[in-house]
Amino acid sequence: MKYLVDRLGLPRANLREVAAAQGAKVALWCYWMNESGDRVPDVPDDIRAMMEAMGGTVEIDEYR
Repeated sequence: MKYLVDRLGLPRANLREVAAAQGAKVALWCYWMNESGDRVPDVPDDIRAMMEAMGGTVEIDEYR
């Protein structure tokens, strides 16, 4: 997730407006391997706060 933050220049207060002006919608999915099944999914607090500040949401959906 830190890679996406750096690569996309986040947080961007105008991200929603830029996307809307282009007729686009933005969605990001991040996956990680958990072959042992013992990893607890977690999103760092700073990433959650950034997403909320930009009007986004963080959802964790585990595929088993």
